[in-house]
Amino acid sequence: MHLQTTYRCIPNILLYSDAEDEVEGHRVHDVLADIEPAIVDNHDDFRFYRRVRESQAQGLSVADFQSQDDADDAWRLDKWKFIPTLVKAAEHMPQAKWYVFIEADTYLVWSNLLHWLSRKNHKKRVYLGSQAWIGDTVFAHGGSGYVLSSAALKATVQEINKDRQKYYAIADTECCGDVAVSVLLRDHLNLNLSASWPMIQGETPETLDYTQDKWCKTVVSYHHVDADEVDALWRFEQHWLRWMSDQERLGRADGLAPPILHRDIYDYFVSPLIQTPLMDWDNMSRDRLLRGARGGDGDETGEEGDEHRDDEEDHTDYRNDEEKVAHTSFAACRRACDADDGCLAYSYMPGECRLGNVMRLGTQAKSEKRMRSGWMTERIDRLRREWDGCEDD
Repeated sequence: MHLQTTYRCIPNILLYSDAEDEVEGHRVHDVLADIEPAIVDNHDDFRFYRRVRESQAQGLSVADFQSQDDADDAWRLDKWKFIPTLVKAAEHMPQAKWYVFIEADTYLVWSNLLHWLSRKNHKKRVYLGSQAWIGDTVFAHGGSGYVLSSAALKATVQEINKDRQKYYAIADTECCGDVAVSVLLRDHLNLNLSASWPMIQGETPETLDYTQDKWCKTVVSYHHVDADEVDALWRFEQHWLRWMSDQERLGRADGLAPPILHRDIYDYFVSPLIQTPLMDWDNMSRDRLLRGARGGDGDETGEEGDEHRDDEEDHTDYRNDEEKVAHTSFAACRRACDADDGCLAYSYMPGECRLGNVMRLGTQAKSEKRMRSGWMTERIDRLRREWDGCEDD
């Protein structure tokens, strides 16, 4: 789907994996091909890689040997790909000003990326990404995507080329490939991350919590998107660019189309879907959990349930009378949200009411019990008006 949508507009696309292949006319490079043979042949982390090569030699596909064990082994192998990818990217595209590393389930808002990087200097050492932490190590989250300037990548590869196997093996002592990249840049080039969240984003439009600190920020990437989401986001981006082009043609705009903000994604993808409650939906309300005693009450239709309780003591710190019975029905859950001025969303399943203080669409409910979700749309609309008036940052 990426190759049919976003990457149609990107001339300099390179694909790296743990096996040579071809997808939609694009070569997939085996990024592990230069790892020392002794490591490949003997290290436990390379069990999946060895099976991939054996499978390809027999003319089989990866699908022929997928199992949970293979999935676990593939994850252990994954961290070894990151640092070699830096070397390969520099070798394959030495003239590039910027290098953007994303994973297969990352959506890149290409037009916004161009806006953003055009304001930065690729001749300086720059390392951009969504900040995450493991212990005291801050790193750019790989699934959200990270960016290196040409100056940064050139210096990095020069350092790696002094002893490739030494630097490739950083992954052996780190948990993850994105952490290994950060350790390499920090310890050997004195290059620290320039935090780029919430522009570079680890959520999807559905799971993002739309808060004031994100509202007027440019969207550069999303993570954990599936093929349908990639297609929908790309179509929205094309519509946005065409509409802005029409405005310019009609004399109503000047210059490049303004970047797409989190606000714009909310208006298009989220707002239309939260106007009425949704059945079998989890809007990820997590700020307050109100439940009856174990084996509590309420029915699965969302109608009023009885308020019978068993003898187990309930230790919930209720704030008002509405919260005491919020677990008995969908309607009672909504009343509890209404009684809390900060509540923007609520979800109910038999015996449990959840209240949320952020704007979020959520996902299909995974619970065996039927979950129903609703939103306080008047409050949300009021917040939306208060936050508006964004300027291009």
